[in-house]
Amino acid sequence: MAVSLKWLEVWVDGMADVGFTYVLVLQAFSNGIFQLYDPQTKSIIKEFDSYEDATAWLHKDEYELVETRWQR
Repeated sequence: MAVSLKWLEVWVDGMADVGFTYVLVLQAFSNGIFQLYDPQTKSIIKEFDSYEDATAWLHKDEYELVETRWQR
């Protein structure tokens, strides 16, 4: 069975004191894997086995969820 993208979320780390924002995209796949994609470098920077692990990592680094989830 082919692995497909189920949904994605955009997370930001606003660095007001430095004058720019880091953006990461959390992608959920049909095989249960969650990947963090960095659009600036166009690469996957981290992979997780659960949504909870992914969001814990994002919160630890002070990222915040932007609005809502985009469904595929």
